[in-house]
Amino acid sequence: MPIILDNLPLRETTLDFGQAGTLTLRYRPPTGAEVARTLIRAQQADEQPAQAFDAVVDMIVNTVVEWDIVDSNGVPLPVSRETLLLLPVDWIMRIANVLQGMTRQGE
Repeated sequence: MPIILDNLPLRETTLDFGQAGTLTLRYRPPTGAEVARTLIRAQQADEQPAQAFDAVVDMIVNTVVEWDIVDSNGVPLPVSRETLLLLPVDWIMRIANVLQGMTRQGE
């Protein structure tokens, strides 16, 4: 059976953020091109930190299909740049690391 790139299976993982709660992500595996682009920008972080961070945020938004982030009324928030930028930076980086396979699922 051939591999159909548009039909890659979704993955799911849950991250524990302690007292803040857990975050369950459903995502498609990032492509080699997406990871390479993000890593290249990350290597240039000393010279262009904003662009490197933008690449991380873009990769998350383009990869995550669904998450369980909600507002104070329990209304689900969209997978978007605006929602991501409401999170602490270390959480954003932890999400990016999981998506890129740099940590085990559940961490």
